[in-house]
Amino acid sequence: MKECNNCSGNQIFDDDTNFCPNCGGNLSYIKSDSNDTNKVKEPQLVQAIKSDFQSSQSVTMLKEKINNTTKKIKSADAAKKKKLKILAIVCAVIIVLLAVVTNIHKCEECDKVYFGKKHTVKFFNQSEDVCKDCYSDFHTFSW
Repeated sequence: MKECNNCSGNQIFDDDTNFCPNCGGNLSYIKSDSNDTNKVKEPQLVQAIKSDFQSSQSVTMLKEKINNTTKKIKSADAAKKKKLKILAIVCAVIIVLLAVVTNIHKCEECDKVYFGKKHTVKFFNQSEDVCKDCYSDFHTFSW
């Protein structure tokens, strides 16, 4: 026997009926027992399962394992980020050092070591790499 919640407890004696013959309400969520002693509605069953799930020790242990694993993953990601930051800094330092090293030259005229652009001077089919001062002197020299 089932009771319809919409018809204020209208009793339906046919257990195979999924709809109330009086109002047409859905009865599929109501389970009936042949003895009519244990009426269990599905929403109550779901609530009982949820309650058991929340109070279960094994479920609590699983939740803790999942949380610990999540923390490990997050900390691993943080460690990877830290390693990537260090790698990026090292790469930046190497690039700066390469830029500095490739722009350090020795003047073939005055033997001075300087930083900056190479200036090439050609004179009588010979060329020399000179500093900016020697280059300026060469071009401002009046013959």
